[in-house]
Amino acid sequence: MLNDYRQQFLDYLEAEKRFSPATLRGYGIDLDQFIAFLLERDPELIEKPGEINRTVIRRYLGHLSNEQGRLGL
Repeated sequence: MLNDYRQQFLDYLEAEKRFSPATLRGYGIDLDQFIAFLLERDPELIEKPGEINRTVIRRYLGHLSNEQGRLGL
């Protein structure tokens, strides 16, 4: 279900906002990484995207921050 929303969002950005292919690829990669995080940590949210809330987003941002620190970025 979340993958459907992902594609709808990218289609919207392409058709309505006329984002460039490079920008769409970037957003697609970001969304894929978020979905991978959910699959690892909260897989039930893939089928219940309405339950993705501020807490889930903050956990993901914390995960990204930890990854950057681990990589020395």
